[in-house]
Amino acid sequence: ANCNSAISCLEERSGNAEEQTRCLSEAHGSTARHLQYLVDHTVTPAVKKAAEDHDWIVALDSRTQALEAHKADAVEKISQLHGASNAMLSSLSELSGRHNDLAITTTLLQEELAETRTGAGVDHVRLDDAVRHIAEMQQGKRDQDVALRR
Repeated sequence: ANCNSAISCLEERSGNAEEQTRCLSEAHGSTARHLQYLVDHTVTPAVKKAAEDHDWIVALDSRTQALEAHKADAVEKISQLHGASNAMLSSLSELSGRHNDLAITTTLLQEELAETRTGAGVDHVRLDDAVRHIAEMQQGKRDQDVALRR
């Protein structure tokens, strides 16, 4: 009877253990399915997104480095253009001074030309008068020569 009771107790415990094993197995299966769902719908997309973000960051870093190099070139060219602009501004200032000098010289030459023309006009009148007097004197001499020959 003790043996039967012990066997009965062991069978009951074995049945309980089997029930607990079945429950644990179902819970394990459910947990495994939930974990797989979590991996499939959360972890895997997050890892994929992280890889895409990493690639984007690498491309962005490469573009940033290229822009930094371009910036250095642009700064150098701007510096050169600034120097050329200053040189051209200096040349422009010098040319403006020369232009002003030429304008003054031109005005003075025009005034002198006007004076020279006026003087030439007066000299022309004097020359015409002198030519007329010479012609009159030559005519007078001819007249005297004719009168003396008579």
